[in-house]
Amino acid sequence: GRNEKSDKNAHGERGASSRAAQRGIENGKIVGENDMIQLFQKKMSGGESNELGMEAFLELAKVLEDGVVLYAADFTILSVNRSAERILGIQKENVERKKITPDLKGQEIYGGLIETIFPSLAPVVVQISESGWPQITDMELETPPLKLRTTLTPLVGRNGETVGFVKIIRDKT
Repeated sequence: GRNEKSDKNAHGERGASSRAAQRGIENGKIVGENDMIQLFQKKMSGGESNELGMEAFLELAKVLEDGVVLYAADFTILSVNRSAERILGIQKENVERKKITPDLKGQEIYGGLIETIFPSLAPVVVQISESGWPQITDMELETPPLKLRTTLTPLVGRNGETVGFVKIIRDKT
C-alpha cells in the first residue's frame, strides 16, 4: 500500500505522481531507465522514492571508476566526471557546455569523446545489447588507443520526449 512518504519527492515535497517521476526529468531531477542509476536512486532515497536530484547524481558520478557523460538531446555536453576525463583524455572545461558534432573528430581537445558519443566514427564497434534501452556497445578507438564498453540511457522528459542521455564508459583496455 501507499503511505504518506511515497507521495513525496526526494526533498519531502508533495509533487508529481511517482509514475511520471519514474519516466524522465521531473522538477530538475534525473530519472532514467538504467539499472545503475535506479540502484543509486533507491540508495539515495532510502528505497521509498525513485527520484534522484541532479546534484546528488553528479556528486555520485565524481567517485565512480567508470566515466559518466551527461549530454542534452542536441549533443551539448552538460557534465563529465573525472573518470571520463581520464579515460577519454579530455578536460571538463574544454567540453562542458559545448555542442559536439562528428566533424570535431580528430581535434586533440576532444580526445576520444567524439567517437564515444558518435560510435559510428570509431574504427571498431560491436553492439552488445539487443534493440531498445540501454544500448551497450564495445568499441575500440585509435586516438587515444582504447577498448571501451559504453552504456547509453536516454533521459525522457515529462511528455515522453528524449531530452538527453547518460553515457557510462568502462575502460577495458
